[in-house]
Amino acid sequence: MRTINVQGKGIVKAEPDIAILQFQAIAKSHDYSDCIRDMNAQVEALRIDIETAGIDRAELKTTDFRININTRFLNDGRRVFDGYTASHKLNIEIPFDKGLLNKVLRIVAKAHSGVDLNISFSVKNKEALRHSVLAEAVRVAKSNAELLADAAGIKLGKLMQINYGWTEVRFYEDTMTMSGADLCSGPEYDADEQPAELEAEDTVTLMYEIND
Repeated sequence: MRTINVQGKGIVKAEPDIAILQFQAIAKSHDYSDCIRDMNAQVEALRIDIETAGIDRAELKTTDFRININTRFLNDGRRVFDGYTASHKLNIEIPFDKGLLNKVLRIVAKAHSGVDLNISFSVKNKEALRHSVLAEAVRVAKSNAELLADAAGIKLGKLMQINYGWTEVRFYEDTMTMSGADLCSGPEYDADEQPAELEAEDTVTLMYEIND
């Protein structure tokens, strides 16, 4: 039995409907307690800012927390202790609404908490987008198989197999970054965010029987 394997890539775009705000509080000190206290003060100030914006502070979730011991090298090659660096990353998802997003940015900037900020735009229902991507990948693979069969002068038989690696669908999101210094300077005007469409892609392979 002769067969033909044809791959199809599905690419689907969608308008973002959520904004993901990732904050990072960083503190450095030669004293461990001072380092933790300074970082916690930034995080607490951020939580108060989130509440002031009308959002439940419990929605602000920790994604990474670490404390590093810093060292430096002396001229004679010896490595010596150079204090601590504490880092606390927190994420929050909010509906993509320019008014709400700018409200959060204004409040955070005015409070001068000193945190860094990354903003990415995504879709809340990624599973629905994943289904659309796979359906598109199958459609493209089927179309490719028909095109190749016609060009080769053969006839496609029944679909024998669908191969899919079960890899994570790849999402490409738009991201903007604001450092603590940028935030502390305070935005003079509201940002006019217009994020690009979210793009997702995946591939499947179809195996057809070739009719003699």
